[in-house]
Amino acid sequence: MKFLRTGLISLCIILLVSACTTTNKARKKKKIRFTKKEYLEAIKPELSKISPAQVIEAKKLAIYHVGNFYKGLKNKDYAIFSKSQKLGKKIFDNWCKALSSKYGKLESQKYLGVKAEPFAMLHVWKWVFKEKIMNEIIQRDVLFSVRIVKYKNKSKCSLLVIGFE
Repeated sequence: MKFLRTGLISLCIILLVSACTTTNKARKKKKIRFTKKEYLEAIKPELSKISPAQVIEAKKLAIYHVGNFYKGLKNKDYAIFSKSQKLGKKIFDNWCKALSSKYGKLESQKYLGVKAEPFAMLHVWKWVFKEKIMNEIIQRDVLFSVRIVKYKNKSKCSLLVIGFE
């Protein structure tokens, strides 16, 4: 009888430990990711509509943040880039390397326009990357956007999301 009881207790402990480790692995594998639109929908109760008087303020804010991103990435200047995005220096350097290997050298940007949404303003730029491949210069155009919102508890507009489309 003693052998059976210790065997059952050992089996319960092994099952409990293995169940806990399996759960941790499953949690690590499943990372929840939101698209920009899903994130906007999730925080919609906290937002208010941007008034026509605040449209100019929203555009100035978008231009400021895009300018920091553009100058920071083009010149690989972490100090300018970090005014808009808080990344570590090492992550910033890795991101610059990844961008240049994927798209080439950042050459220019052009403002395309704004898409007014009910609770946000989406400002879009075209960034031009150039890369020399086998004595030919390849140009890649990439859309870069800034989404500006206004929270109910704040009087000024705020940056919500910035990045490539």
